[in-house]
Amino acid sequence: MEPNTNNTAQQETTPPNHGMGALVGTLIVLAVLVLGGVYFFLNQQMAEQPTPPVILGDAIPTSPEQNSPALSTSDTVDAIDADVSATDLNQLEAQIDADLKVVEASL
Repeated sequence: MEPNTNNTAQQETTPPNHGMGALVGTLIVLAVLVLGGVYFFLNQQMAEQPTPPVILGDAIPTSPEQNSPALSTSDTVDAIDADVSATDLNQLEAQIDADLKVVEASL
């Protein structure tokens, strides 16, 4: 009967192996949820930021349609040649120079 008592004593001294996998899995799920919440919160803050104010002295942005002639949507050589001929490079250069002066004045 002695071998039976040793066997039971040995079983009692061995700690039971409870599911560490469940604990690790729970921690991973919680970490993913926290990181997802932080990501969502930061994206919401970025979307709510207002546009920067216009600084006095800055040129008011205009749409390209106001500064250039109407261009053809065709991709034929004749249409492209007509678009290039219709472009007033002096006006474009004057506009670029005016924008450059505004930037230099702000520095």
